[in-house]
Amino acid sequence: MHMSTITYHEDHVLWTERLPGGHHWSARIQRGAVLQLQSLGQNANVAFYCLNSEDKLERYNMPDSLKGQHTAFLSTGHILASDLGRAMISIVKDDHGWNDAFCAPSTVQLIEKQFGQQTFQDARNDMYRNGKDSLLLEMTKFGLSATDLSSTLNLFSKVQPTQRLIGGIQHDCTCEVRRVSIKRSVSCR
Repeated sequence: MHMSTITYHEDHVLWTERLPGGHHWSARIQRGAVLQLQSLGQNANVAFYCLNSEDKLERYNMPDSLKGQHTAFLSTGHILASDLGRAMISIVKDDHGWNDAFCAPSTVQLIEKQFGQQTFQDARNDMYRNGKDSLLLEMTKFGLSATDLSSTLNLFSKVQPTQRLIGGIQHDCTCEVRRVSIKRSVSCR
């Protein structure tokens, strides 16, 4: 995945970083800044967690975000609302057109079932990581713990009900590169 923090109106890139699959990253993004996330291949996913950096009790609220906008998915023009009803993030551009708000980040069991097991001792930085543990690692940098983890938004993932199960992940995008640009409305981590 390729990430850029840009000033939306000037379209000036301030910082760029490339993250290999399975890696994690976190930062405090200032109000008004745009974070552009770009997938570098098919089946990419970003588990996105957001909270107000000035009040750690205010965080992204999935039910209110969906209910208030009468939608079941978030894309261009939608906001991520906080549990206090404030707009935390606005999605200013989304090439994919659908980001999953229902499913949680991946777990150890899901990754082992889908890909097998590959530990750090075996593969060094190419080890298999899961989304939940990666989020928890990043959260500790800001003094947060597992009790602070709430809803995440899974960027680049489309989830639809299937006949066999309630939440089947559908990767139907044939494009190699997809971008999502989000703008901070409230200073968030």
